[in-house]
Amino acid sequence: MRIFPTIAVVSAGLFGCHTQMQQTATAEDFGLYYSLSATEGAKLVHGRDGSDALDLLLTCAKGSGKIQLLDFANDGPHLRLVAGKAAEDLTGALKKGDDDYDWVEVAVTAASPAMKGFRSTGQIDLTSGSRRIVVAARTPPDLKAVADFFADCGTGA
Repeated sequence: MRIFPTIAVVSAGLFGCHTQMQQTATAEDFGLYYSLSATEGAKLVHGRDGSDALDLLLTCAKGSGKIQLLDFANDGPHLRLVAGKAAEDLTGALKKGDDDYDWVEVAVTAASPAMKGFRSTGQIDLTSGSRRIVVAARTPPDLKAVADFFADCGTGA
């Protein structure tokens, strides 16, 4: 994954301070990183530790149940989320950054079928055109990161 200034701005607060981050390993050299701050809310990132390389970012204001999903490994604005037995087809807003780098941003809720599936299984598959991301919480700390994100995000009810 190429590193771009826009991504650096988005991820600077995510990877800058490891004392506030919870790292958990997943596939290869990417991991799940969870953080909670009073100003930025809950964040769950799938990316490479110590770099601006990330492919998925979930953010949520504490207790709101409203999740912003940012897909940095996209192949267009149409996303398919699969988690557990649930599947959702979504269309997000294609955002352009510096150096013609783009990402897809889509609003979902913690109560949506795919997010409920992710919360219960710790795995979510995201397909965008010909690209696919598999985020899988394979260890107890991975599962804790996912559980903590959803606990802090809430259901919005």
